[in-house]
Amino acid sequence: MAGFDPGATVFALQVHSAADHGDLNRVEKLVSHRFPTLEHLDAKEAARHPGEFLIVDVREPEEFIVSHLHSALRIDPSAESAQAMALIRAHRDGRPVLFYCSVGVRSSEMAARLQQSLKAEGADSVNLKGGVFRWASLGLPLENATGATRAVHGYDKHWAKLAPAPVELPSP
Repeated sequence: MAGFDPGATVFALQVHSAADHGDLNRVEKLVSHRFPTLEHLDAKEAARHPGEFLIVDVREPEEFIVSHLHSALRIDPSAESAQAMALIRAHRDGRPVLFYCSVGVRSSEMAARLQQSLKAEGADSVNLKGGVFRWASLGLPLENATGATRAVHGYDKHWAKLAPAPVELPSP
């Protein structure tokens, strides 16, 4: 089968199993192992350096609306590399790029996909370890269009097992 990646399949099964058990620590370890060329930055460490990074949110619009990190630039997870790089170039101002999503899978995929292009432009490509779920579980600040919030979008019932309360889910 052309294009079949057994490693990706095993990874997906392992991550889903960890989510079923509500084990965000396990998800973080699996993501770090799957994407070894990326730096996976601890949320507490990232929070100590506000403004040091261009923060890129790699989630769907409905997730971003519920909450996001301050000054985050949202880029669709399915964005073509050239489109994502154009958005990043327009906002980067020489800073390294910190990608995040719910738990780190989608953000690691995008960070890895753009890693060489960013490196060619002198920028580091970094993933936020544990994503917005870890960030929120540590009580770090989140915002939405109206100001500060504690809510996170759980993506769906499966992934919401990893999110701290309060969790918002899409309507059925």
